[in-house]
Amino acid sequence: MAKLETLTALDIGTSKVVCAIVEFSRDGEVDIVAKGVHHCRGLSGGALIDCAATVEAIERAVSEAEKSGYTVGNVVVGVSSENLTSRYSQGTVAVSGLDQEITKEDINRVLGASRQVGVPAGSEILMVVPRGFAVDGQRGIVNPESLIGNRLEAEAYACLATSAHLQNIRNAVGKAGLDIYDKGLVPAALASSLAVLTEEEKALGVMMVDIGLGTSDLAIYSENEIAYSRVCAMGGGLLALDVAKSFNISQAEAEGLILEEGLAGPQYLQGQEGKQLTVQSVSGDVKVTLTKRELAEVIEARIDELGEWIKEQMETARERLDLNVSGVVLTGGASQLLGMPQKLHALLGAPVRVAAPCYPARLPQSLASPIYSTVVGLLIYGVTCLPQSEERSKKTGNYSMSWVQCAAEWLNKVF
Repeated sequence: MAKLETLTALDIGTSKVVCAIVEFSRDGEVDIVAKGVHHCRGLSGGALIDCAATVEAIERAVSEAEKSGYTVGNVVVGVSSENLTSRYSQGTVAVSGLDQEITKEDINRVLGASRQVGVPAGSEILMVVPRGFAVDGQRGIVNPESLIGNRLEAEAYACLATSAHLQNIRNAVGKAGLDIYDKGLVPAALASSLAVLTEEEKALGVMMVDIGLGTSDLAIYSENEIAYSRVCAMGGGLLALDVAKSFNISQAEAEGLILEEGLAGPQYLQGQEGKQLTVQSVSGDVKVTLTKRELAEVIEARIDELGEWIKEQMETARERLDLNVSGVVLTGGASQLLGMPQKLHALLGAPVRVAAPCYPARLPQSLASPIYSTVVGLLIYGVTCLPQSEERSKKTGNYSMSWVQCAAEWLNKVF
């Protein structure tokens, strides 16, 4: 059977590269039809430290995905690095018409004004997302077209990144024989949010934290739109490094130990305080014995540090931007650590849940895990926010994810 139009997403992470392909089906839905995963050690804290290793991981992940019979060309790519920052931006214009009726031209002008974000030397704007309009001071307006007024304002969220980091990503993808879609570099925090957050959470105000191996990507939504984001170079890899140093074992051994026996703190031991764990020393010539409590205590110290960073971001968003955070949603591989939501709930004083991708409707079971939130979100972004061919528009005309389509309309206005 002839293949329909496809789109490919690439999540270049600290521990792995994931390639996933979506096909636009004849019934107006989308189906994720291929996945490729390959181990990667070419990044640290989201930054490229070994281009050759990263290129090889991309090539192998793509090759695995292409075994399904689909060919990868252009890709949507997630961007995660601690040099990503967000800014609040505003634009104001005078309504141009003599009758003071706001037109599409007025809207385009004010959106253009909202893009005039102060960009530090060596950085560039990765994305700008409008958050709403105001007419003559009246805020909360979703679509100002045809309204009467003298002054039109737009509020926006802007994400910035260093030009060097973005160019390194572009170079690695290019050396792997791939091209990135125009506007196809996407903040990983935004991508993961698209896959795991509900409409109600985004309306009430919610914080999403994707805890990967090398970074933790944070995004805050308020009134249905992203309003704040940050990245820190603290993830599951530092947990493993702490354990490796504490017990003189290899980092690979530590990662396995955390995966099998790890807890977010000793309070979650549930009667296993004295359980003995035996692992190989870093030299490989002796066995190391430790208790499950000792392991939990080492992990807890790093979780406390991560929790303090999350709390600082929450307080900054509340105090500087007046953003409400009614709950926290965790995703990413390290979010699955036993006791993690309870631990962070105690630290943050807000409800916390762990989430796997919940969209699209026909998500394969093999991708329904927190470790794949970013790549699934990248596919959602690509399907709804990138310029569509006429053929794809017909196929996805009845696409059920209207909430993402609304976001796409916003994005298309600013790009």
